[in-house]
Amino acid sequence: MGGPRAKLVLSALVLAGCTKLVGVDGDYVLGAFDGKLLGFAWILPRGGFGRSPYLRLIAVSPKAQSGGVGAALLDEGEKHFSREAAHMFLMVSDFNTRAQAFYQKRGYV
Repeated sequence: MGGPRAKLVLSALVLAGCTKLVGVDGDYVLGAFDGKLLGFAWILPRGGFGRSPYLRLIAVSPKAQSGGVGAALLDEGEKHFSREAAHMFLMVSDFNTRAQAFYQKRGYV
């Protein structure tokens, strides 16, 4: 992986247990840490048809799953972008029923 997305500029802002990382091209990456990386969320501010934030990827370590890490990352992303947009856009594979249930429980359809 190369290019601007691979060159993340780390900012020292800590938000609700997450460290905010700002990509050089405007992307946001939120990381959840407890001595080590537990999970991260990658959000493009105008990736949803050029209008709303797009959750490009969210990943949680298998050992940290079902422990609230994914929910905390999503909460922080929603909170950050709620000032700019009423909705966040995301896509889930049809075979990923666990992720579908996670997002449906959080109000995504």
